[in-house]
Amino acid sequence: MTCVGTSINLQTNYFDISRSNGKFLIEDIPDGKYKLKTSAIGFHDLGKEVEFIANSKKQIQLKIEEAIIDLPLIEVNAQSGTGGFLGSLSLPG
Repeated sequence: MTCVGTSINLQTNYFDISRSNGKFLIEDIPDGKYKLKTSAIGFHDLGKEVEFIANSKKQIQLKIEEAIIDLPLIEVNAQSGTGGFLGSLSLPG
């Protein structure tokens, strides 16, 4: 599954947001070890240690898991401007 709009952050000023094809690009990263962290609505965050060497390319494939959130029941009530009751609707969370 391609996840569009995922935030990918090296816990520094280096970050990107995944594109429509799920790919991201972070350039000019100094040598070193970093903790790469992903964040996306509806998915569990993912953290991964990565090491970068200057002037080299690294392809990283990430698999993030969907987070199922159990939301409470929502009840919507409507009333007319003259005070009459129009109806009620219960929606599962």
